[in-house]
Amino acid sequence: MEETEIKKDALWAKIQENKAVLRISRLPQKTLQKFIELAEAEFCSDYGMTLKFLLDNNEEVYEALQRLEEHEQRLTILEQKLPQKEETQHEKVVRMVNGMNWKVKK
Repeated sequence: MEETEIKKDALWAKIQENKAVLRISRLPQKTLQKFIELAEAEFCSDYGMTLKFLLDNNEEVYEALQRLEEHEQRLTILEQKLPQKEETQHEKVVRMVNGMNWKVKK
């Protein structure tokens, strides 16, 4: 039994040594509640994994936004290279039954 107790104590000491603590102040109550609900629903109340998930997703969203901005810049460059098409208004003369001419813009 003593050997088991020693191993148990050593393991507990190792856990306490590697334990990370994060304290956040001034967190809105609704945000905290959403965080806790997400942790309970998706990560069995593991706040560390929930935080990691949120940070990873934030990085993915940021990278997607960066790619979107790059594509938007490329489109702008391509649009500038396209020849400008002049809009010309064509008029069509329609002869009315009473003999008058009517100009219609297309």
